[in-house]
Amino acid sequence: DWDSEVGAHDIEVDCYDDGLISEPSRMRLGDLLGDALEAGRRGDKVDLGRLRRFFACLVQKFGRHDRHEKSGPIVGKHPCARGKKECPFCRYGFPKELRRSHDGVGLARGSREGAWSASFPRNDALCTSFNPHVMLAVMGNVDWKPCLNLWAVVEYITKYATKAPAGSRQFVDLLRESVDEVCRFAREGEPLNLMHKSLQKFYAKSLGERDYTIFEAVHVGLGLPLVLSMLPVFSLNTLGTRRLKHRRELFGGGDDAEIAWLSKVDHFDDRLGILRRQFFGRDDGELEYLEGVTRDVSFYEFFFKYAVVGGRISPFRKRVALHVLPGVSAACANVSHDGHAMYARKNAVAYWRLVDWRTKIHLLRKLELVPDPRLVGGTALDRPSVRAGSHASLLDRFLGIQDLVMAFDEKKRSELIW
Repeated sequence: DWDSEVGAHDIEVDCYDDGLISEPSRMRLGDLLGDALEAGRRGDKVDLGRLRRFFACLVQKFGRHDRHEKSGPIVGKHPCARGKKECPFCRYGFPKELRRSHDGVGLARGSREGAWSASFPRNDALCTSFNPHVMLAVMGNVDWKPCLNLWAVVEYITKYATKAPAGSRQFVDLLRESVDEVCRFAREGEPLNLMHKSLQKFYAKSLGERDYTIFEAVHVGLGLPLVLSMLPVFSLNTLGTRRLKHRRELFGGGDDAEIAWLSKVDHFDDRLGILRRQFFGRDDGELEYLEGVTRDVSFYEFFFKYAVVGGRISPFRKRVALHVLPGVSAACANVSHDGHAMYARKNAVAYWRLVDWRTKIHLLRKLELVPDPRLVGGTALDRPSVRAGSHASLLDRFLGIQDLVMAFDEKKRSELIW
């Protein structure tokens, strides 16, 4: 039906229409998209009607709070009902206010500090807040919770991390029972720390009397961790900023001691020298292998795979995450933005694979491809010269950030001859 208040049709649709079953999550989205795009490849008009009806079925099945009517919940009948019988309300805030599509997403401050709620466009008071693309990607409902400060993030994570399955007693009941037992079984004349003993008893009861789900029981039986640790995050500063040493770090270093630590850019440009100093006097083939895999790499790829600690290069034994700095907003990707130059420089330094021009040409000819200038690129990097001698020099180096920066900035420089 047409809703004149919001200027749109009602979201409720018949899920059996056009072959769509009542369980839209079991449908294959790829088949629907393939049928729609096949018409475009043939040059026919693309019909998205079936895809829209499929999305409407997803909203009808997973995006509506159907526990009660739009008039509100009833205490004692609906599990989401709170308050008194004379003035009940839904704990999830339904029914919600309608919102026009051109109004966008709105934010409303909650009653607690740092509590905010997002209001998405809706023409149904029982419809949840959803994003069409995300709902199609996950084939289900996704809750949106704005967390605008650190307290809100910690509160949101803690809420779901400590949420017990159905059947477990509430923490309020456990805490009350713990205090009663501590007071009841305390020995006469024994000094009593009520808070300390009560928290110990509460902690033991919350773990011992908790009802575990079948998934948690299987994890414990197989010896698998219940919580997966997050990836370690390391910063990757593309500006080459060096950290100054503290007074204790400079103590006993003498007048010629360096006052700053080497940056990741310095380590990357000197990676060949570090390897040769690390394997000096050894001839086991490992040096040749490491020189081959660390020569034609990008700044990001090198520190994603290897760590430089104590003047030694060692591969990471587990996956890590890199935070490329300086941090700029996504809006800087626009060429008309004032910060686009910094955005372009950061990405070029971090992700540019440092391969010299002759190696590129040789690789293309080996693959029997024509050396197309669009594939080779207009930035020609020459391999640094090798020091003369019968043995490999510790002063040799691979292509580094300094070569890449010079290749971009050499046109801006000019030499004045007096």
